[in-house]
Amino acid sequence: MSLDITWVNRGLVIARVNDRALQVGGEWLLEHDPDFMIYARSVTSWDDGTPITEEERAKILDEVMDVAAEQGWKFEISWEEFDIEGFLKRLHIEED
Repeated sequence: MSLDITWVNRGLVIARVNDRALQVGGEWLLEHDPDFMIYARSVTSWDDGTPITEEERAKILDEVMDVAAEQGWKFEISWEEFDIEGFLKRLHIEED
């Protein structure tokens, strides 16, 4: 796999894998430990809309971490899934 990355802005890295691209969402951290936190849940499809499998996502994100390190950046991956239903329930309870 041939992969290169471009850190576009505080919340976005573009990964180019062979002839395809995908957006890697995350967050630039002021403390720089890590420099960028990747939110794995943000990586769902290629730029052409083709879905990415769980296996592809894990392999690509591992490679993104390696390429970032080669460029002197420390990236980490958050594999957390956001529980929107639980969040809304807690929000509703707190409003009562």
